[in-house]
Amino acid sequence: MLQLIVLILLTLLVLLLLIALPLALAIGIGWILTRILPFTLFEGSVLGFLAVITAAPLALRFFRFISSGPDFDAQLTDEELEQLLEDEIWDEEEEDEIPPERFFDGAPTWGEFFHYIIANEIYSAFRDSPRTMKPMNERQQQELAIRLGEIAVEVLRKKPPSTRRLRITQKQIEQALERQGQQPYAADIMELVTDALADILEIYQDELLSVIRERAWDRINPLDY
Repeated sequence: MLQLIVLILLTLLVLLLLIALPLALAIGIGWILTRILPFTLFEGSVLGFLAVITAAPLALRFFRFISSGPDFDAQLTDEELEQLLEDEIWDEEEEDEIPPERFFDGAPTWGEFFHYIIANEIYSAFRDSPRTMKPMNERQQQELAIRLGEIAVEVLRKKPPSTRRLRITQKQIEQALERQGQQPYAADIMELVTDALADILEIYQDELLSVIRERAWDRINPLDY
């Protein structure tokens, strides 16, 4: 019984404070207004009370904003939290192309240069077909483009010096994947890859034929890439 009485009294005290504080603040503002404007204390207090009512919600939102921390789920495990942070960092650093640092450090060889060019052409095709690549995020698409670019360069390296027409077929890619113990990818993804390869082989046909003819894959590429 005593606890209930104490609880009621505390509740009444809190209510009185909630009422008294805005009134005291309003009267204080009203008193200041009477010093600088031709208002009575009552008129100034009314204006002060209106100001308090208007400013209070804005102040509450402001303090909530500056005091809010990262919106992490408290139930996340350490591994899930680490993955979440890694994904956020990746998103901040994400670029429109796979950076050259993923392929070479310093002046690239012809093999490294074409790996870089081909992988980015494949990645561009992936980004232009979000419906086909929907199950994969940006990082997974980049890693897949790098892997398939390496496969494409491997196929080109095996072409004889007498090659006159450049072409990489879906079957050649699938066979190279199987040799590495990997399963071929879905048909719609492979179609994107072969179309991208056809475009890039046409653009760099002369340079590629020269590299194939001279077996210059491991020589430094003199082009301004």
